[in-house]
Amino acid sequence: AFEAARRANLASAPKAAYAEYQAARASLDSADKAWAEELAKPEFQDAREKNSRAIAAYKQAKEKSEALPALTEKSTEAVIAQFAAARDDFVAARAAADSAKSKALARKGEKLNNLAAIEKTITRAEQFGGATTAASEIQQARSAATKARTLIGQDNLKEGQKELLAAEKSANAALNKAMPAFAEQKKSDAAKAIM
Repeated sequence: AFEAARRANLASAPKAAYAEYQAARASLDSADKAWAEELAKPEFQDAREKNSRAIAAYKQAKEKSEALPALTEKSTEAVIAQFAAARDDFVAARAAADSAKSKALARKGEKLNNLAAIEKTITRAEQFGGATTAASEIQQARSAATKARTLIGQDNLKEGQKELLAAEKSANAALNKAMPAFAEQKKSDAAKAIM
């Protein structure tokens, strides 16, 4: 009975650790999408390091457990303890990843404010006649801004930032193209009025 219990404990220990591995992996992926790597760098790095340690401990315990027939009662307890330690490290990695994600998402409003400023630039370009002189740039800027707003709304700040930068680049290009054309048109209108 004792031997059966020992084997059952050894069989369940890796499953419990693996379940926590999957949870930690999901939290890390979620934090990565929230761009925690940039917006919450220390916390995200801490989560990655804890996860790496847990993976190493899990692999080591797994290798030892595969030698089950040769394991003694004492070595079985050591392997079970190692799986438990790996499980605890995965739990800690998940908590650190969740913390990093929360910190990153706290800057979501900042990204939305940046997006609002870009949308104002697009509107200014249109006011300067950009609908005709910089139509392609305005279309690209609007498309990227819409994608950025959607991605940021879905807490995907990492991809949202890429679209935000693309929108900013196109919006500035549209404004820089529309303003000289608008000024030239006004100059021409003024010359006609003087005549």
